Amino acid sequence: MAEANLTASRLRELLFYSEETGLFVWRERHGKKIVGGEIAGNFSERRGYVDIRIDGNKYRAQRLVYLYIYGAWPESLVDHIDRDRKNNRLSNLRLASPSENLRNTGMYSSNTSGSKGVYKAGNRWKSLIRVDYKLIHLGYFLNKEDAVKARASAEQKHFGEFAPTYS
Repeated sequence: MAEANLTASRLRELLFYSEETGLFVWRERHGKKIVGGEIAGNFSERRGYVDIRIDGNKYRAQRLVYLYIYGAWPESLVDHIDRDRKNNRLSNLRLASPSENLRNTGMYSSNTSGSKGVYKAGNRWKSLIRVDYKLIHLGYFLNKEDAVKARASAEQKHFGEFAPTYS
């Protein structure tokens, strides 16, 4: 695994990380090319993350932040709190299990109600949430706003800090 080969000291030797901007900047030399002061990494449109190539290996920037700051690789996933994968400020990152990471997701592109877990059911609105692989029916509501409130309340109850924020 490539992560086992990169140490915090090697990372700090090559790059500077700014907690304020969330960006990595090359210190002086990378391979044969002098790139001091240039922002490191590329945003992958296909995968949606910032990737940085170091010593021939590609790393996700959010994982490098943890190595840079704490001196060790994260033992779990690194979640972007605001779901913006370009925002690698330390204050926007947190460790998450796979299920916690999945809780902090946006709506599917096929969503027609405009609210996660809320569906039109005849002339009423139905609200659902999935917790630990179990689908929980939150009720039927006369108006969409009440269905959305029920879903938000259930997200806070079951997901806590991993409840999605909608902007």
